[in-house]
Amino acid sequence: MKKNGILTRVHVNQHIVKQNTRSGSNYPCITVKNSKGNTYYHKVFLSGNWELKQEMDNPLSCGARVYLEGYYNGNNLTGVMLG
Repeated sequence: MKKNGILTRVHVNQHIVKQNTRSGSNYPCITVKNSKGNTYYHKVFLSGNWELKQEMDNPLSCGARVYLEGYYNGNNLTGVMLG
């Protein structure tokens, strides 16, 4: 994978999914993580080179074991939050 941009990981926050299921709410559960912080979305559109990874023995600091990884360059990821 070409390293052009900010290392970024996208995963589904299972705790928010469970919370939404129990309470009937619709909080965004797709997490976009990079060195600038975490952002939560309902939908994410990706283009370019992204890898879907399963790291059972080496999870992310948040506990995610399956996630997309790529390098955000300002044009290859768009997130949408629904009202």
